[in-house]
Amino acid sequence: MSKLSTFILGVVAGAVVVPIIGFTALGWKLEAKAQIMASDAAYAEVQKVLLPVCLAQFNADPDTVAHTAAFKAKDQTHLRVEYIERGGWATLLGQSQPVSGLARSCSDALEKAL
Repeated sequence: MSKLSTFILGVVAGAVVVPIIGFTALGWKLEAKAQIMASDAAYAEVQKVLLPVCLAQFNADPDTVAHTAAFKAKDQTHLRVEYIERGGWATLLGQSQPVSGLARSCSDALEKAL
């Protein structure tokens, strides 16, 4: 084999092997996948930051005892989430709608705490 054909074979093999190793073993991601991962991470961080606000609003309610009893009486997760949303504890000041997913996070935290 000539040096040129060896060189070309090496370039072709490298062009095939490097991306395979990069995407499978080294964690390379395509832009779309990276954007999804970044969005998911941002969503999770927002939930972490806002969860104490929801819990504080629930606990600061003048009828906390009654709301706690009503919350405990709900035997299904979706009913508890709806209760948190309707109570307004997952809605931030100045907003008209609950923060997406916050009622679920708040419900889960209350369920563990109560």
